[in-house]
Amino acid sequence: LVTSNAYDFCSELDVSASLVCYLFICVYQIQYSSRHREGWQLAVGIVAAAFQLFALVLAGWQYTLLIMILYTAGFGFYIAASRGSGRRIGAGEWTAMGVIAALAAVAVVLTCRGVISV
Repeated sequence: LVTSNAYDFCSELDVSASLVCYLFICVYQIQYSSRHREGWQLAVGIVAAAFQLFALVLAGWQYTLLIMILYTAGFGFYIAASRGSGRRIGAGEWTAMGVIAALAAVAVVLTCRGVISV
């Protein structure tokens, strides 16, 4: 895969990667706030997560899907680190990895078909 505007392409991928990370932070805030019954922080987390989802849509679904390919590359490291520290990976984490892997597969197919151009 070769692109004529490598800087622009990498910049767009960087924006999408950052937005996905911030979305994960917002989801954790929602989870933490609901467990500790912090209503205001829960509301802030919900609004922040909605904003991040909206920003991801505006950033371009193509780049968000392409980022999922890069996230799947880190699954092996995450699993190894979890096992190395003696921590079990929970069902929610396996589900999240499965969803991300499925989105990565969609990205590969759409890139090969020319729907996503790089």
